[in-house]
Amino acid sequence: MSSVWLGITLAALLFLYCSIGSAVPTIRQHPLLEMTEFEWFHWWPFNLLILLLCTTLILATVRRIPFRSVNAGVWMIHAG
Repeated sequence: MSSVWLGITLAALLFLYCSIGSAVPTIRQHPLLEMTEFEWFHWWPFNLLILLLCTTLILATVRRIPFRSVNAGVWMIHAG
């Protein structure tokens, strides 16, 4: 779960999901879904992707970047 490649994959999936929801409204307005843009971005797949991406980012940061004064800038960026 702390893999950098998993984080990149999740970010790409999130980008794809957001692109489809914003740029292709015919998909979210399909009779089986019938969602507004607000509903699309509050649906469980979006929330799951955000949760997984945040978890992966936190775990990768904690496991891969030593907590030393030299790495204070990196830690501040990831904390933001």
